[in-house]
Amino acid sequence: PSSSFSEMVVKLYLHLAPMWAGKIMDGINEQLNAFLMKYVPEVDGIILAHSNVQLPSNKGTIVQDSPFCHFFIHVKFLVWKPKKGSQLVGRINLQSQDHIGLLIYGTFNASIPKSRIPAD
Repeated sequence: PSSSFSEMVVKLYLHLAPMWAGKIMDGINEQLNAFLMKYVPEVDGIILAHSNVQLPSNKGTIVQDSPFCHFFIHVKFLVWKPKKGSQLVGRINLQSQDHIGLLIYGTFNASIPKSRIPAD
């Protein structure tokens, strides 16, 4: 069985506000932290952590009349993206007549409707 967790290096195009001038890594981390525990279509999963931020260039670009500094970064993401048929570890936290609630890996809520639970 394959793991539902994967690490991937992604190239992102960021737009930093002028307030981050002189504190570029703080601004980058602020933006990357906004991705945590959210589904991000570009990685087809939920981002759990980020690390190894690299700036291919030490110069950003100001485009037309935008005050933002635009540049690319490379970043490693830890992504949770279970596939159909994956076996997940969970603890039952709710049992009712119509469904069972689970906490997967102590973090993610899941629900299994009664119609999907085998009778035996």
